[in-house]
Amino acid sequence: MLTSQVVNPLQTVALVVNRQKSGAHEIGKQLMNLGRERGVGMRMTLEHPLPQDFLKGCDAVCVIGGDGTFLGVVPQAVQFNVKVLGVNLGKLGFLVTFSPDGIAREFVQILSGDYEIENRMLLEASDPVQERGICLNDVVVKQTTSSRLMLLAVFANGDLVNEFACDGLIFSTPTGSTAYNLSAGGPIVHPDVQGITLTPICPHTLSNRSVILSMDTEIEVRTDPESCCPQVTLDGHLTFNESVAFPLKIRVPQQRVTLIHGADYSHFLTVRTKLQWKENTL
Repeated sequence: MLTSQVVNPLQTVALVVNRQKSGAHEIGKQLMNLGRERGVGMRMTLEHPLPQDFLKGCDAVCVIGGDGTFLGVVPQAVQFNVKVLGVNLGKLGFLVTFSPDGIAREFVQILSGDYEIENRMLLEASDPVQERGICLNDVVVKQTTSSRLMLLAVFANGDLVNEFACDGLIFSTPTGSTAYNLSAGGPIVHPDVQGITLTPICPHTLSNRSVILSMDTEIEVRTDPESCCPQVTLDGHLTFNESVAFPLKIRVPQQRVTLIHGADYSHFLTVRTKLQWKENTL
């Protein structure tokens, strides 16, 4: 849910620039100068993934690039309780909602504390032997070594949901519902709906469809490691260093990521624009 916020001006802002995006570095330098002119502590990096503890002590981080760059910033932003905004230089830009053309004017307003915030739900994944990882969009379990179907059993609070024979499973947040989940035939879920969407990838049984689980569900994914070698990615990144051990557990953590939006932000306007839905003239 969007919340209007007029607070004390931002004191320290980080800029994360995707150097592979045309014009990104120039926008970064422009925003850096705008901040310094107003006495704001500014720091900028072209590195991706982020340097360790880069966001420590920051009030906000501005990502200049695409959704992929944005998602890579989220874990550290959550760790240090840093608000996140994004300038869209990518293809779709569901998360990086600020336009390059208007960012200079809007950035000045944001620095003064005039913006809207939205807290978005995250997912946490963990296995029996490795540290947990968090993500904003999705946890994806896929086959990596062959084209054979996997057999994956999913339990919700200890209750068997189904045994899926499929190419993989997508567990998405409402934010991630417009990403891989949508491509796999899953539903679009409004960010205010606090739930986890389970969508099978190319299921062998055609009646296997998406299932939406409540946010307090403890999910457990089991498989036979002798018959398949699943890979687990969080927001497209291999969070676990080696082959993941099963059972894999997925849940909604208490932490949220705080997004900064402009005053005219509309979720459905973003969806209509990015998915090229036609406007109703009525």
